[in-house]
Amino acid sequence: MVNYSEVSGYPLVQYWSLRSVLYHVKLNQWVLSQTFSSAIHSLDGATLRSDFVSILREFGNHYVQEAVYGFQESCTIWYPNKQVQRQLWLEYQDISKGETPRVPPRKDYG
Repeated sequence: MVNYSEVSGYPLVQYWSLRSVLYHVKLNQWVLSQTFSSAIHSLDGATLRSDFVSILREFGNHYVQEAVYGFQESCTIWYPNKQVQRQLWLEYQDISKGETPRVPPRKDYG
């Protein structure tokens, strides 16, 4: 249940996400080693579980098809109301400009 205040309104949630991709590499074609190909082609319906497990141990059960190198960050910010969010945004803008944050006179809602 969201707590609504007649004075300050509803709480506010902001979601931020930042992604920077430095390199994106993708394989054009699959290149399988001769050893892997031979091992896979040796499997059939009569293959023992232990033989199958030994192939998995040697080669794994995944292959890399594409890779993305970079950075990703996300953030969730909860504000009790829109006024607090607005004030913090103004302070952030001041700080990012190298200025002292402006602080408005405190309002008494009581």
